[in-house]
Amino acid sequence: MSASSSNHSKTSLKTTQSSSMRIIQPSSSSSSSHEDHQENKSVSSSAPLMSSSPNNSINSIVVTYKPVMCGGPYEMLVNIVLDRLKTFSIDLEKIMLLGGYDLKSCSTNNTTTTSNEFLKRELNLSSLEFLIRIAEFNKMKDPLTRFQQSQMIIDAFFREESDSQINLNNNIREIVIAKFYNYASEEFVDPNLFDNAKVDVSIQLKSDNFLRFTQSKQFTDHIISVVTECLESAKDLEGFYHYLDIYLSMIGEKKNARMQDSSARNFIVDEENQPSSPPLATTSDTSSQNSDSASATSSDVKSSSSGSAIVERFARALLFADTTRKIVKEEDFEMLKVIIQSNDENLWKCITSSKDKDSTCFASYKSDLGKLKLDKKKRTIQLFKETGILNATPEEVLTALIDSRYYSMVENQIISTDFLEFIEDDEEEDGLGVSYSRSVVKMPWPLSNREFILGSSVRREIGIDSTESDFLILRRGIENSKVPITKGCVRGRYIGGILIEKLSDIHTRYTAMAFIDLGGIVPLSLWNKLTSMRGNQSFLGLKKAIEMSREAAKKRVVNLINMTTESFVVPTNTNRIADTIKLYDRRMSRAASPERRTISNLYFDADEINFM
Repeated sequence: MSASSSNHSKTSLKTTQSSSMRIIQPSSSSSSSHEDHQENKSVSSSAPLMSSSPNNSINSIVVTYKPVMCGGPYEMLVNIVLDRLKTFSIDLEKIMLLGGYDLKSCSTNNTTTTSNEFLKRELNLSSLEFLIRIAEFNKMKDPLTRFQQSQMIIDAFFREESDSQINLNNNIREIVIAKFYNYASEEFVDPNLFDNAKVDVSIQLKSDNFLRFTQSKQFTDHIISVVTECLESAKDLEGFYHYLDIYLSMIGEKKNARMQDSSARNFIVDEENQPSSPPLATTSDTSSQNSDSASATSSDVKSSSSGSAIVERFARALLFADTTRKIVKEEDFEMLKVIIQSNDENLWKCITSSKDKDSTCFASYKSDLGKLKLDKKKRTIQLFKETGILNATPEEVLTALIDSRYYSMVENQIISTDFLEFIEDDEEEDGLGVSYSRSVVKMPWPLSNREFILGSSVRREIGIDSTESDFLILRRGIENSKVPITKGCVRGRYIGGILIEKLSDIHTRYTAMAFIDLGGIVPLSLWNKLTSMRGNQSFLGLKKAIEMSREAAKKRVVNLINMTTESFVVPTNTNRIADTIKLYDRRMSRAASPERRTISNLYFDADEINFM
């Protein structure tokens, strides 16, 4: 699925063409179908408000709206590739060694046009051929074979009368030839004989031919050709980003890893014990626990634990949570991001499909994570994950999600949302802020409507361009006895959030994750109904909300002094969720390191920020 960054599931389904959503069983043998569309470039926003399944296991579901490329305009693919190339350093040797490669099966494919064959048409053929022969020479074990290979290299690339003579420093050329004829034999050849020549030729290629090649249209066309061969549909935009990142990782290195700066620093997954600092569910006494886990990174989490283990630890933390805690902590964000970016295919499996002219919806399911045998509470833990790509900037997606005027548009099951209070962590000099609201969600008959006391907070995240171009929205529900339950409602609990990631100048991925407790056991038939009720309305609603928000922002900017129409203005109707971004920026600016680079393109209306 998503992430980035990306992360595209090819999980298969046993299903037939249908316009309605239904529950189906996953299959590991067949391939998933991708519906072609005419206009869709965006996806649903917030995580689905659905119930727990009636069994006593941990289940995980991911819903993905698969956006398309409006007939696949080639110019858009070129822009995507050029944007992505800015975040990678391409390596000549990796391209040469890659050869024919099938990205889907991760194995060599001789029927595919290889990178080497393509490069030979664009680079200095003799120099490239020389480096290839040197690579072969270095791999040889048999002395006689090495001697014959070195003799061929001398004759083909070092002799003046050769048509394939390479452009080489004369001093280096003479030394190599002299060493070969004076010391080489069928029993022994110096393994470092060609090292200096290899360095000289490599520098020439990298500084001239190869640099021009990586900036050429031919290189861009080659990348698009390789990536699109992996797609079942030429209009699968999610898949294009996924395989593009795989291929660029094969031929280069990422300039900046998204998870390096903002990650699960305070969360350590232990297969035998609970997290040292329970995420999203810390008790009233966690000071001693937090100090032990400050040095953990998300890479530690990923390397030491599977997606299933992460979810199980999250589930344990939920069951033992202090649901009265109002203050938002860094570990709340960090664990949320770890789960959102967990793309373990064994965890997320498709079971539902919804088809529409604008989108295709997939769901993933894991049924064998095991049962939680805990004394305090024995109830189902159900997680949901929803991901997709929008034709918008991260700021535009953020606004559509936090602007209260669009709540019911984006999530059509929300009846009302009322602001309750804004809280800042006073225990720290620059604590995080959280905005609390009460949301009422419509349920199908015979269920009563559900009510959630939900705290929302936003912080920036390091993006693919090494700036804080991304956003992470935390949505944390609490139990508040001081707030009376709305008549006719049952109070539930919601914990989750949304990661908004910049993919390119024209596309943004959002990934939402949520745990929802509806306050009771819900029959399976109603569970399926709740799933189907969402359909693609949230997808269409978010798309419309972004368009409306975009127009409203332009109008506000025109009336503001010293701001251009390219600036982005956060709306006033966010129930003070926008204040949490301002608090985060203020906190980070005081503790800023020289490496921190912030995009200063968010402007706030004066009546929205009232704590300065």
